[in-house]
Amino acid sequence: MRARGDWSRAIVETWLRQPAAVRACLPLTTMALLWWSSSRTPTVLEPSQLRAVLHNGMHVVAYAALAGSWLLALVRGDDPHRRLTKAVVASFLLSVAYGAVDELHQSFVPGRDCSISDWMTDGAGSALALMVLRWHLGVGTVSWPHLALLVATCLACVAFATWGPW
Repeated sequence: MRARGDWSRAIVETWLRQPAAVRACLPLTTMALLWWSSSRTPTVLEPSQLRAVLHNGMHVVAYAALAGSWLLALVRGDDPHRRLTKAVVASFLLSVAYGAVDELHQSFVPGRDCSISDWMTDGAGSALALMVLRWHLGVGTVSWPHLALLVATCLACVAFATWGPW
């Protein structure tokens, strides 16, 4: 029987064996498709607090996936420990920059808004994924207080995006 986490480690190791070009193209392609689909004129739905919380919470999930994808694209497949700190920083900056461009883009889409709170949520989700993935790659340990703080930050950003002034 496999120990807990072995299956996810096997997935990461398999992914890291893929060519760097494939690892780099997947995050961009996925986010471009999501960006395109969310840029269409939205259907008119009844306002709902639950829908707003879920929508804003998906920013955490989407940008966690983007940051994680960037990190797995930038680390070397033969040695994930090599220059990992630079890859983590680059992944965070790329994800946050993408979030800024996405928010700016939304300001030109009818029915969509450019929101600093959404951008903050994007950054919090990115940071959360990078902390967990860094540990999962076997570099360092998880600081449980820092992890709890990042989860609380993600929740606060979702709340701010849902009920805040912006």
